[in-house]
Amino acid sequence: MDFFYDKQFRRYIQQFIRLFSNFEIEIDRETETYRTVPARYGDSSRMVSHILKQNSENVINSAPFISCWIQSLDLNPDARKSPYETHKVQVHEKKFNYATNTYDDEIGDSYQIEKHMPVPYDLTMQVDIWTSNTEQKFQLLEQILTLYNPSVNLISSSNPFDWTRLSYVELVGTQWTNRSVPTGVEDTIDITTLTFKSTIHLSVPSKVTKQTLIHTIISKIVTAKDSTEMTTFRSDGDIADAPKSYLATTFKDRAINVTGTTVTLLDQNGKESTDTWANLFKERSGALRTGVSQLKLMDSNIEANANFQVYGTLAAGSETNELTLTVDTSTLPTDTVTAPLAIINPQINFPGDGTLAAASNGQRYLILDTVPNITEWGTFTANVNDIIQYNGSNWTVSFDASATSDVKFTTNTQDSKKYKWNGSDWISAIEGNFFPGFWRVYL
Repeated sequence: MDFFYDKQFRRYIQQFIRLFSNFEIEIDRETETYRTVPARYGDSSRMVSHILKQNSENVINSAPFISCWIQSLDLNPDARKSPYETHKVQVHEKKFNYATNTYDDEIGDSYQIEKHMPVPYDLTMQVDIWTSNTEQKFQLLEQILTLYNPSVNLISSSNPFDWTRLSYVELVGTQWTNRSVPTGVEDTIDITTLTFKSTIHLSVPSKVTKQTLIHTIISKIVTAKDSTEMTTFRSDGDIADAPKSYLATTFKDRAINVTGTTVTLLDQNGKESTDTWANLFKERSGALRTGVSQLKLMDSNIEANANFQVYGTLAAGSETNELTLTVDTSTLPTDTVTAPLAIINPQINFPGDGTLAAASNGQRYLILDTVPNITEWGTFTANVNDIIQYNGSNWTVSFDASATSDVKFTTNTQDSKKYKWNGSDWISAIEGNFFPGFWRVYL
């Protein structure tokens, strides 16, 4: 069992002491002067006792005061019920509106509380009332004893889900004095003892879990060629080297479009939706929290297979089906191809034409067409989607698109946009349509 400590004994003792912390004695009836009698825990440490006595045996305790301490702690088998039982409670919070800092009349987050049966004990507390004269004793006892007839109910917690919060304190015994009669003049402090009993319950921590909805179901589809492979699949759950595909199923299968900083809600066919983000969040018992809610973009519905997982915070957009995205640049994929200066069409532009600078060592461009055979470009050959670079004397192909099939990332220096090579084309890495399973919203 993991360590836990919830200060349960401390709370019971503190609450018990509070029962005796506001009693008063009369000092002067004519001036209506009263003094509150202090109540404290009687089982003090040796260090505290020495401090109270000023490190001297010649200092006696002041009076009046009330001390409370534990006399005994006993098992209560009669109150024990189903010791191995657990009880689960469903709890629904009211929805909190972060814009107005108030609660709306709607259901917010949901939780499940799993509680274990508490252990009952009989706690016997002793209360010693220290007085310096009989009148003080009479005043205090008259106030205290009239309250306990024979018990006082207690609520040890304001938590409505704490099933141990209800208890009671019952007066079960009294001792008028600790002195013998006649006393003479030697003892200056008289002590009256009251004994109280209370049934308490000690509990282990409850398990609180936030209820979540399944938003996406990813189905793995494996193609079996014959009954032998089907038998293998039934026993192993997989077929080696068999064609595999994945199907992502989400609630109403919505998609999104990301353009710049705008995230637009689309329907399952990739067309702009007439539905609103607010309705989408309401279906999932949530609400947009500006600057807190996050959007996650991926290039695979299987997160472990994704080449990138980009995060950004969300805010309300100008339209009801739009949100504004602020990308966390630290989550952008790292460039695996050195960034080009710009994306150009070499059939239209060439070095030194007034649009592009004159050729210099290290210049790089991603090209949208084949390089023409003109003096400014030289005699080399480059095709669509290649990245070309000037080495100080000639233009050469730095990235050969026709010879690269794996995923690559680069950044267009001109506009700082991130691009992804998917094996056939350079596409915007985090712009465009993201279909069901390829995006997440964390409210």
